[in-house]
Amino acid sequence: MKKQFLIPISLLLLATACAPKNFEHIDLAAKETAGAIGCESFESRTWNAVNRYLIEQREIPSAREIKERLVIATKELKGPSGPLASKSIETLNTGVAEIFDILLNEAPQSEEVKNSDELLALLTALELGDETTNSRALLKKKIKKHFEKVSGQMRAVEVSCQVPDESLPADAEAGVDIPRLAGTALSLPVYGMRFSIATAYQSCQVLDESVMTRRTPDVDGIMVTGTHKDGVGKTREVASISTLLKTHPYYKNINTYEAKCLNPRSSPLIYDYGGKPYATTSLSSPLSFFKNAGSGTDALGVDCSGLVYTALSAAGLRMAPNKDNKATGVYGISARMYLEPEKNGLTCLQKISVTPTETLRGGDVVAVPGHVLMVDSVGIDPFGLGSAKSEKDCSLVSSRNFDFIIAQSSPSKDGVGINRYQARDYLREISSMRAGLEKYAYYACLAKFNSKSYRPSLETTSVVRHKMTPDCLGIRLKLDQESCIQTCPQLKK
Repeated sequence: MKKQFLIPISLLLLATACAPKNFEHIDLAAKETAGAIGCESFESRTWNAVNRYLIEQREIPSAREIKERLVIATKELKGPSGPLASKSIETLNTGVAEIFDILLNEAPQSEEVKNSDELLALLTALELGDETTNSRALLKKKIKKHFEKVSGQMRAVEVSCQVPDESLPADAEAGVDIPRLAGTALSLPVYGMRFSIATAYQSCQVLDESVMTRRTPDVDGIMVTGTHKDGVGKTREVASISTLLKTHPYYKNINTYEAKCLNPRSSPLIYDYGGKPYATTSLSSPLSFFKNAGSGTDALGVDCSGLVYTALSAAGLRMAPNKDNKATGVYGISARMYLEPEKNGLTCLQKISVTPTETLRGGDVVAVPGHVLMVDSVGIDPFGLGSAKSEKDCSLVSSRNFDFIIAQSSPSKDGVGINRYQARDYLREISSMRAGLEKYAYYACLAKFNSKSYRPSLETTSVVRHKMTPDCLGIRLKLDQESCIQTCPQLKK
């Protein structure tokens, strides 16, 4: 006869106490997904459920545990005539479970994801439509197929939406929330960039500061501490705040701030490779320059793609037609995605054509692998074509004669971060972008003499422009502490 062992109640209690510390958050992710089954926003809310966990818990959730809790959370699913049959619920559970397996097992394995920050960046990029690598293109296709499969299952069993969508921000009913349009002569992308720069530095005066040139002194007080966890970029920290404030071109001349502004001098922004504005999955989440998202280092600051996405979103410029930007999109969109925007889900952006009468515009986005920036303003002859007297001179066009200003976040001047820079001087630092833009200038020169239009298609450099069509204009994302600078007269110019 086999012996039977009774487990003491104290041990059962201990086992319960030793349940995963994030069990309640696993449960919440499952409930959020279950509540979205049957809703038009099911796909978006499923992404949000996973991303919320990654942002708040800073670890990768277990697909197995979420699926186990999903079985419990879907028991009460209903249709038009009452509770769903158990077989219908089982079918839906199987379909949704397959999605979680892809998002939390297959995707991180395919892209060799090492931590929650990297997975958050990957998933937000895939949601946008990233196809910058073969594995991402395959993952995007597979994820889309599985969401379509579950949508078909939901229609087949006529499941009802269990939990209504979160209320939209107060400005949603008005469509594009643009108080900025009154009296401003700036294009929307440029407005969004300057609005973001002024918010980051909590000052209107910063927009009057001289643009950086090669003669601008380096910033002191910033120390390189190593290499980012991706093995590519450098990590930096503020070694001396007082020294930094004295030498930083956007802090040194500003000593006082309006009462309603945050004084950023105690935690000044620098260039932070991988750094993004902080955001949550809430529909009303602002983008914040003043809270560390953990995607870079402990230093406050953002990288190039974080700033460009913020600028476009702050202006209400969608990445894809009829699809408002999410604050969490800032974690996923990379510089490389702008190289081929229409292949990577950014279908409200397209490569520019150069014509006999037009080349660059303020608001154009320039991208190379590893960096992206925005054209802030252009002179009469942005590509410096005046020196070319005939078509044969087009091969001699040089960036030394470029006449436009860029806005970006870059490690220039030993880590300055967000800045406006004379293009011809900045391009001395980045040979890949210099070569690419000189090629654009070459085609612009040909257009001038041949009376033709050209649309350069280069593998390593792209100049893209927002379409500005009605379906690409949406609800703007708010910035944390933006009320400080909303009335800046510099934003009316």
